[in-house]
Amino acid sequence: MAPEVIAHMESGTLSELPDFITSGPVFLDEISDSTPLTPGTLYVVNAVADFGSDATVANNAVVAGREIKIGSNASVENVVFASPDKILPGSANDFGSLGVCGGACNVYLFSESNIEVGSNNGLRGVQLGAGEELALVR
Repeated sequence: MAPEVIAHMESGTLSELPDFITSGPVFLDEISDSTPLTPGTLYVVNAVADFGSDATVANNAVVAGREIKIGSNASVENVVFASPDKILPGSANDFGSLGVCGGACNVYLFSESNIEVGSNNGLRGVQLGAGEELALVR
């Protein structure tokens, strides 16, 4: 599943993304904790997407050529992250929304490699797809 998602996102196909993504693609070399992101946008990133700690990431789709990193104490809602490399959420992050019910998802993480989730994360309405290993630390 991850290779198909990555291919659609890299080609800028918005019709395959959730309704909260309405524009793009925007092409960037990398994303850092100081990169301004426009809500509702698909970003195609050549290298690493590193959102840092204490971040709020909402209403964005990001496909990165390398790792996608989220530090600690972040809030992540209404996102699609995809990478042929690892997705690395740190610790004490909130993924998804308390209002998600009925099996609906609003956070999607797809990696052709590993998804390695740190400790003490809240996961609500999250769909995970890893090509190799899914590691959840408690």
